[in-house]
Amino acid sequence: MRRAMAAAEVGDDVYREDPTINRLETALALRSWGRKRLFFVPTGSMGNTIALKLHTRHGEEIICD
Repeated sequence: MRRAMAAAEVGDDVYREDPTINRLETALALRSWGRKRLFFVPTGSMGNTIALKLHTRHGEEIICD
């Protein structure tokens, strides 16, 4: 496992430099949703936070259960 980790292609996923994440996002987007690109987040909470940030501006509030 250490050998595989040391030999793995890596890069910064924020700047889309990680080839493994790029391949994962592309494969999931095409296979699951028929889209060209997809943004992968590891948790539902992270996805919800991104969705809220996209639908509100700084300083606005959302009330939900």
